[in-house]
Amino acid sequence: MGATPSTKAAAAKAVRGIREAAQAAGRDPHDIQTFLGATLIVAPTGAEARDLRDEYRGYLDAAGQLALVSGWTGIDLAALGLDDPLPFVKTNAIQSTVKHLAGDAAQPTRVRDLLDFTPAGARAPVIVGSPVEVVDELLAWVAETDVDGFNLVRTVMPESLDAIVDLVVPELQNRGAFKTAYGEGTLREKLFPGRSSRLSRTHTGAGYRAGAS
Repeated sequence: MGATPSTKAAAAKAVRGIREAAQAAGRDPHDIQTFLGATLIVAPTGAEARDLRDEYRGYLDAAGQLALVSGWTGIDLAALGLDDPLPFVKTNAIQSTVKHLAGDAAQPTRVRDLLDFTPAGARAPVIVGSPVEVVDELLAWVAETDVDGFNLVRTVMPESLDAIVDLVVPELQNRGAFKTAYGEGTLREKLFPGRSSRLSRTHTGAGYRAGAS
């Protein structure tokens, strides 16, 4: 889904909108898989994970981060102070990103929020903790938002990926939430277990099959 919502309520609303739009177009609401961005900082213990987060903070470059966000949003952040709220303005950049990052009137995003491991700065939910804590939170997002999976954001490579493979995946497998072997079949059969390898009849493309009425 476009810009990643930073709260479960916002993500649930976005997923619900996608499902309802698909159904209104004559599709199965679950024909469309939704994946949420997420930044994971995981270590064997929660304390170690928080220490890692604090270490990573030392690598953040303020000028580089603000230049990156300026490019995405089309907003010249150099003209704003660190405590100024990020405005929602029409630009030729990614409008969903601008809307997501700007927040709302009750809790506006400040420019300084873009400089830390916050949902605004990371542009995705930030989950820090032990394997059990991280998986608890991932599964809570799934239960409360109806997302189908996650697009995990790298932080420091390769150690971030190594930690996910070595710590998070086994915990997910222990809970039956991640495969333990590669299944047979096509990619479509893997994404939609129990379905045919061909497009479902509700898919627009199915209407172009030979003999389709």
